[in-house]
Amino acid sequence: MTGIRSPRPERDDRALTTSIAIISALAVVCAAVPLLLLDPRANDGAAVLVGIFGIPMIASAIAIEVLRRRVTAGGRPSRAILWWLLVVMPLGIILLFIPSLVREPEYFEAETFWGAVGAVALMLLFVALGMLLGALVWFFLLFPLAAIVDIVASIVRGEKVSPARFVMPVLLLVLAALCLVGAASLDDLLPGRTAGGQIIAAILGIPGSYTVTWEAGLWIVRAIVVALIAWGVASALVGRRTRSRS
Repeated sequence: MTGIRSPRPERDDRALTTSIAIISALAVVCAAVPLLLLDPRANDGAAVLVGIFGIPMIASAIAIEVLRRRVTAGGRPSRAILWWLLVVMPLGIILLFIPSLVREPEYFEAETFWGAVGAVALMLLFVALGMLLGALVWFFLLFPLAAIVDIVASIVRGEKVSPARFVMPVLLLVLAALCLVGAASLDDLLPGRTAGGQIIAAILGIPGSYTVTWEAGLWIVRAIVVALIAWGVASALVGRRTRSRS
């Protein structure tokens, strides 16, 4: 009969909103550990950075993956999702930061009222940046890992899976490893495009103004680059042979 709606989209909306609410609430709970229990001055404010920046980044990456899966399955996002992600989680984390601000006003340069307002605004900006970078974490880490898990699950179920399905997620993970290990291996890089030349020089072993902080990591980067080049050359040769045979 016309005019009768299926209840399934409403159930999907409710389940999706509940999942995002749980992720947001857990992010606030996890942020409470470094923000309330650890010294905000220790290790150049590492505890505050983890609570204000790192945890929102991870939470937003997980939320994106949950959204992707639910929408792919036919779910419809509701406005309540934005409320949890953009209001409840950031404000909850900022409220947890207030006790650190009160304990160490000199460290955060918040000895005056406007200084405190500026410190809170800066921390809110860090939360927003962490959530934005969560999209990169999702794309380069969570999304390919989830894709590989789905492919392996299909193989376990006895489905025929093309090996080519592994190429994109593995390539994304390799690029992520290349960026992370490379960043941990080098220091004193110049700003802007000049850093690209320094990175290339470091990979090739050419002396420069950069500083190698992790020699083993630099060799890992070199191995990854060589493997990518070898894979590209092999793919090109196989493609040429296939075209010549056809």
